[in-house]
Amino acid sequence: MTATETHPLKPLLPEAEVRAALERVIGSDGFQRTPQLQRFLRFVVEEVLAGRSERLKEYVVGTEVFGRPANYDPRLDSLVRVEARRLRTALEAYYQAEGRDDPVFIEFTKGSYVPSFRENRPPAPTAAVRSKRFRRGMAIAAISVAVLLTLWLDRLNRPRHSPLPPNPTIVVLPFDNLSVDSDNQYFCFGLMDEITTALAKTGALRVVARTSSARFKRGDDIATIARQLNADVVLEGSVQKTSGRVKVTAQLINAADSLHIWSESYERPGTDLLSVQNEVAEAITLGVLPYLSGKSGVAPHRVQYSADAVANQLYWKAAYFRSPMGKTGWRKDLATSADYLEQAVQKDPSFALAYAALADVYVSLGWERGGGATTRDYMTRGRRAALRAVELDNTQAEAYSALGTVQFFYDYDQQAAEQSFQRALQLDPSNGKARMWYAYALVMQRRSGEGLAQAQQARELDPLSYVATTHLAVVHYFARQNDEAIRLVREMLQVTDTAPAHGLLGMTYEVQRNYDAAIAEYQAGLRLVPGHSYIRGMLGHAYAKSGRVKEARALLQFANAGFEQGGLSDLKASYIYMGLGEQDRVFELLERDYEQRDPELPYINADPVFDPIRTDPRFVALIHKMGLPQ
Repeated sequence: MTATETHPLKPLLPEAEVRAALERVIGSDGFQRTPQLQRFLRFVVEEVLAGRSERLKEYVVGTEVFGRPANYDPRLDSLVRVEARRLRTALEAYYQAEGRDDPVFIEFTKGSYVPSFRENRPPAPTAAVRSKRFRRGMAIAAISVAVLLTLWLDRLNRPRHSPLPPNPTIVVLPFDNLSVDSDNQYFCFGLMDEITTALAKTGALRVVARTSSARFKRGDDIATIARQLNADVVLEGSVQKTSGRVKVTAQLINAADSLHIWSESYERPGTDLLSVQNEVAEAITLGVLPYLSGKSGVAPHRVQYSADAVANQLYWKAAYFRSPMGKTGWRKDLATSADYLEQAVQKDPSFALAYAALADVYVSLGWERGGGATTRDYMTRGRRAALRAVELDNTQAEAYSALGTVQFFYDYDQQAAEQSFQRALQLDPSNGKARMWYAYALVMQRRSGEGLAQAQQARELDPLSYVATTHLAVVHYFARQNDEAIRLVREMLQVTDTAPAHGLLGMTYEVQRNYDAAIAEYQAGLRLVPGHSYIRGMLGHAYAKSGRVKEARALLQFANAGFEQGGLSDLKASYIYMGLGEQDRVFELLERDYEQRDPELPYINADPVFDPIRTDPRFVALIHKMGLPQ
């Protein structure tokens, strides 16, 4: 929606009357419950009063009222148009009821963000009308007191905040560290982590993943947080440590109206911070649950840390380095995390939480190794750690998720994997990573609808994560929903420039046989991550399909390079041979990749690149060996 007409620089009515009209609207019951509409209306009115009507365009409103970034593109994001419709509707409702007798009306022409102001001067009533009104007033006088009393009682009993939906979505923000001691930040992180885990394991709520919630902080605009994370409630708090004591405050805020639903403070001796963390996290979880799910008196899941303080310290150091897959330096960080976790379980061999984390780290490290001894080592360690975790504590969702990944993509045991993934999500419905791995397993089994549902939920749980968005787009690509994959990738590239996004966009262009565009995207991805082996294999495929055979074959030199140098696994080299049409060589490489137990090999059952050989008996036999349906 774009304003195209010419507007006066100043309103025709006196400024004082316009301001009074604005305050009457903003102070009304309807607008008090919608702070985002208050900000919208106040901004546009103040701009007109300042003589800046010409600035009121969609981009300006989006960036200055709703906090959109400088690269905000109104063509791709309809937020301002949606909020403008809400504002017009709210104003109409106000002037039809509470504000019907206001002396000045604020109005918007559809298609414009510039308000206009008009005096409300109803015509003087005739004698007949006055007589009719008198008789009508007498008729209702007998019940007016009762009506007013009913309204008064209703107002007294009305909830102080907007009602929450069933199974609301909550975001737990990082707790503020109000202490001079920077080490207290670990305590703040641990408190947020433990509350997030406890709330997620209740099964009564949707809990936003930490990778998205950690982008915000206490004091940020609640409406902005809620909009970007699709959250209904926000839990925020602070931690202060002074004179040997720890004080934690927490507040639960309704995102619809920014009103506090619940708040509490806790003060404990600071001699044993881990015990304080456990105790306060449990108290906060118990405090907020009745307001969110109606559950009260039920003890939430309590994270079981080690009795060994050194083991716990090692665990938290490892947690700090567990960066998402795809992030710059993520492999080095994961290796560091694995080292700390190994030390933690050596200090305490019964530390189930550390074993579960270790399983996840090893599976992530082994994922892209292309099979062989290193993959075998990581996957074996991951399986061993996962089994040890669930042996010690069968409520470790992360361990079941890692175990399911090994079972499906490495052991080719679909039945066992299904049970593990289902158990992980039963224990922790908000585990986005488990949903992501499960989504891929479902799509590889030609259960695209179920896979898409899991991938969509994973993204909803982690809406600001480019990793979650990338995985959702890949699942759409595998499900042959190319247009939606393109939309998601382009939306992602508006926010962050990543190699996987460019690689995926190139893959979608190849489906459209737009090889020049695909090659350009692959090259853009390799400029960001020169050793990205998957993109290098797909670039070779696009070169071959577009007739640039010499350039395609030149990339095969990387088939003999090591992993750290961006070497091509047999699977990724087979992409190039698919483009060249050398099918015998493709099957030779795929069979060898099967023997090497490349975790990515099951992808061929869904990847469009392999459609030309899908009915070949050799392909059918290979899929059958992996236990996958045709």
